[in-house]
Order: sequence, then structure tokens, then C-alpha cells
Amino acid sequence: MIYDFDKIEEHKTEGVEGSETYKLIVSMSVNDAPADTVFITDEASLISDQYSEAEFFQFGSGHVLRDLMYFVNFDNNEHRKKLILIGDDAQLPPVGMSFSPALSTDYLVVNFGVRVFEYELSNVVRQKADSGILKNVQPLRESLKRGVFNKLAFDTRLADVDRVCMEQVVSTFLEASGNRVNNSSVVITRSNAEAGMFNRSIRERLFLNQPEAVPGDKLMVVKNTKVSGIRIANGDFAFVRSISDDRKVRRVTLRRKNEETGSVEEVRVELSFREADLGLRLVDGSAVYVTTNILENLLYEDRPQLSSDENKALYVDFCQRYAALRKDPQAFRQALMDDPFFNALRVKFGYAITCHKAQGSEWDTAIVSCNSLGNPLAADNFRWLYTACTRAKSHLFLLDPPRIEVGSGIKPAGLAPSLLGAPNSSANFEATPAPRCLATVDLESTVSVAPDLPTPVDFREIIRQRVEALLDGAAIEIEGIEHNQYQEAYFFRHGEGQARINICYNGKLKITRVIAAQSGGLTDLLMAKLSGMVGESCAALPASMPGGAPANGVQGPNFTHQFLEEFHQKLSSLMHAHAIEIVGLEQKQWFQRYSFQRLGEYAAVDIYYNGKHVFTKCQPVGQVREPPVLLCELIEILTVEMST
Repeated sequence: MIYDFDKIEEHKTEGVEGSETYKLIVSMSVNDAPADTVFITDEASLISDQYSEAEFFQFGSGHVLRDLMYFVNFDNNEHRKKLILIGDDAQLPPVGMSFSPALSTDYLVVNFGVRVFEYELSNVVRQKADSGILKNVQPLRESLKRGVFNKLAFDTRLADVDRVCMEQVVSTFLEASGNRVNNSSVVITRSNAEAGMFNRSIRERLFLNQPEAVPGDKLMVVKNTKVSGIRIANGDFAFVRSISDDRKVRRVTLRRKNEETGSVEEVRVELSFREADLGLRLVDGSAVYVTTNILENLLYEDRPQLSSDENKALYVDFCQRYAALRKDPQAFRQALMDDPFFNALRVKFGYAITCHKAQGSEWDTAIVSCNSLGNPLAADNFRWLYTACTRAKSHLFLLDPPRIEVGSGIKPAGLAPSLLGAPNSSANFEATPAPRCLATVDLESTVSVAPDLPTPVDFREIIRQRVEALLDGAAIEIEGIEHNQYQEAYFFRHGEGQARINICYNGKLKITRVIAAQSGGLTDLLMAKLSGMVGESCAALPASMPGGAPANGVQGPNFTHQFLEEFHQKLSSLMHAHAIEIVGLEQKQWFQRYSFQRLGEYAAVDIYYNGKHVFTKCQPVGQVREPPVLLCELIEILTVEMST
């Protein structure tokens, strides 16, 4: 141990008996280890370097990692001491920190000026090499390593990973433990309240009509303490061999001065103790048996620790019982350290526990309650799930496992909710300022082209890209496109002005004419910019979509990020199932513009994503006044089927 419990500070409101409170000041131990000692610290991911000071305790400087480095004393050049920090940086970090400083080479070098050698052990021994548990947690670890959190899904079809519903949790736990109290299975929860609920349900089956602790129960210690010289750590499990029916209740009156009125107020606190004979297993694997008091105030409640008043009541009760020792501080301190009531074990039932309490332990079977009240795609949730799931050695059961794939959770935009699934509505609504595409003719059934040329559908997209390029910077909006036989009719708007331009082509996919449907200033401007397209053919125009995507959509482009490729593959599979063809893809900043066609209908949709590589919304391209059937179906696929 790097700390010594050697000092107690007492605080008291002058003249108010019963207002006593305390703070244990825990100082650094003297390191008298030999010069060539190697110190090994396990579960180093839990070591904090953030200042921490509780109401009743202060450990060293308040920075545990700093105290550890001070204890080892690397500044002393006369020794060859070494410190080995062992831990998994993908597990939960110390409370209040977003990373594990003891496992960060940069942090150790910058803050302590030490030489650090870092090694990674990749041969997993807790689970088998072909373990389904490993297959499920490895993506979590990779996401934490890359800092990308855009998908979260578990495969429960594997032999050692199963999904359970709420009604199955207790029976699954009991079956895994052989309907006995042992250390083979555990339920891991998000909160103390959830752990309390499962503990009560499990105990109802194990100990019928016995809501209080009985012989055979399993308890978990929630505060470090010493019993008969044996150090019992926070998180240790104890099995009840026997427990007294004689409950000792201490009723303590606390007094405090009201700062506003100056009057002394009284608070009555009840402390309940029972003597128990417990069996524990120490870190070295040896079994020990101790007889001690357990404090029941926490045992039957869902809160994680004693209240401030309960802690004060423990101290006031001791002071009242040992008032005669006040004149001898050393004897007073020693009596406090040995007192069976002040040092009563603080315990909770140990069948279901929180993930923080489970960290560092392992069970043959773990049942993990996955549901998160926060953002499921947050790094903290990935660490929580990784830590919880890796507690299982042989079998993992998941309650409410998340299933968030790349593309899940896309919301519709640019379409009134009443129009989704209701084509031919006459309502108007705005979308992104880009082309609206209305298909009226099935070109592939009416136009024959020479072999080895792009299809008419592809050529239409090539024409659109050419028009956009020629109008770039002119602030002219393409309001819509009509696909006619051997003709593309473009509708433009510039301010209040509108114009229609017909672009005609032949069976060899060569543009033959650019015709103005009417005269006017906007029409003249458009003709000046677009008439040069006459005579151009597929050989003279871009042959593939921007970003390298072939116009027929059979293969994906050279995606800049892996998640875009994953999205494209899943989208392509869904489109194939609906007999919808992806005929175009433009990779823009923060969104992908997909073009689709089926049976003569054409639609284009922008699909947006954020800096976290998460797709957020989709909306039709251009101003859509009469959403076709295809567009409504596309929105349904993107917002519903992509999430399943």
C-alpha cells in the first residue's frame, strides 16, 4: 500500500454537541523496498490523476497516479526501481476522466519525465480464439482506437452470445449458476437502481420470502476497510456463512447550526448493524473467514453510498462511546481504526452489480443490460459495453443489445410528413437548390443505342452534369427536368425569370440541337451558355460519375472514408431488392448525392452525414411539387429499412 491511515481531523461547530464530523487524512507510506524492486500495478486503467477529495477522506495529494509515481521515487538515481502498469485502455477510465492517464505514454512522459516502454499483448486468454464474445467486442475496440463511433451492433447468432428479454434475465442467471449461490454468473447493469431491481428478483427465487440477508447470501463490499488486520477492498465479494438475528440499532442525534436563523437544528439518524461470519477470497486466491458487523443502511437500498448524515452519525456515535479517550489523540485514533461499528462492512447484494464494480473481475457467464439513456454512439458507451462484455469468459447474454448500422437513424427532410407515401399531392415544399427530376417516359424501352455506349439513363445524367458545369457561378437554378424521347427538357429560374431549354440527342447519344421554347433575357443567357453542347457525344462528355463512380452504379467509387463504402454497399443491396437502379453518385462535402431510376421514374436524393461519420438526414434534390412513387419509396427505404 502506498498510503498510511495515520491522521484524523475533527471538525465541530463551537458549542454545539453532536455536530462533530471528521476527515481521515491519509498520508504517503514510506517506500523502504530494495533498490532493484519492480512494482506491478494491475487494472491501471482505473488509476486517476484528477484531483479528488471526498467529504470524509483525503488520500495523499488527491492525485492517485501522482502519489504512485512519488512513492516509487524515480527521482532517486541510486536505485533501479521499475514500475509496470498493466491495463486495457479500451475499458472504462477513472471516474471523472475521459482517458486512462496511467496507460498513456505521452501523459507519463510529459507529466513525470520518465522513460516509458509500451507493449501490447494481443493473445487473449480469457476467451477462446474463436469466441463469439471476442468477435463482438473487437469492433468496439477498433472504434475506440480509430475514434469513429458510427455503428454499434452485436451478432447474437453465435454459439456463446445470446439475446435475452427482461423476463428471461433471472431464469438465465439461475440456470447459469446451477440454481446455487456461487461466483459463476453475474448481471452487469448501468445503475445501482437497476442492480437493486435484479438483486431483489434473483433473491426472491433463491431465498423465498426472505428479503433480508441470510446464510448463503452473496455480498459485495463497496468501501475499503480492515477487519482483524485483513484488508478488504472495494469490489470484493463475501459469502455469508452465518448472520445474527440480533440487530443492533444505534440512534444518533446530529446537531447543526442554521446559518440563516442561528438556531440549532436536530437530525435523527438510525444506523443498523448485524454481526455476520463471512468467507472471502483474497487477491492471492487464498480463502479467509472473518466475523464482523455489516451496516445494513445500504444493503436494502439502491443508492451507492451512505449519506453525509449517516457518515457523520457513525463518527458522533463513536465519539459518544469513547468520550474518555478524547485526551489521548493516539489512543482515540487507534480505537477509531479498530471500532467494529465505525468500521462495519458497507455491503450490497452481489448478484447484479454496476459495470464500474465489475471492472477487474471475470465470470463464466455475464448478462449485460445494454440499454443506454445517453447517446448510444458516444465513446463512453463503447467503453462501457466493451468493459461489461469482456467480463464474460464463456457465455455472454445481452439485454436490449443495440443495433445501429451505418445509415441507421436517417431522418427525412424537405418533404412534408403528410406527403411521405402519398405521391401526386399538389402541395409545394422546398428542398436543396438543385435539379428536380420528373420522369414521364421509359427511355430504355423507346430508345435503342449502339453497342458499347452508355444507356440513355446514364447519358441523361451526363448531360445534367454538363449543364451544371456550364452554368456554374451563374446563380441560375435548375428547377426541374422532363425526360422525353430523344430530348431532355430543362426548366430554369433566375430571380423572378423562368425559361425552358430543350436538349435533343440521337440514337448514338450525340447532342443534335439546343432549342429555346420562348424568348427573353434569361433564355438568351442560357442559349449563350448551352448552345456549345451541340455536336457533343458520350465520347466527348465525362464517361463516369464524379468521384470515380461508374454511371451504371454497378461498382462504387473510390470512397474517401470506409463508412461511405459500407453505406453504399448496404444501400446497393436494398435498392437491388426493390428493383431500383443507382444511376449516379456525386460525393459532396458532408453529403452524398444519389440518383435512382426504376421503370422510367427518376429521383435524386441528398444524404447528409456529420463530422462523426454518422448519417443524419436525407432530402430530395431540387424543388419537388409532386413527389413520384419512386421518391416516396426511396425515403421509406432510407429512413426505415436502412435502420433494420
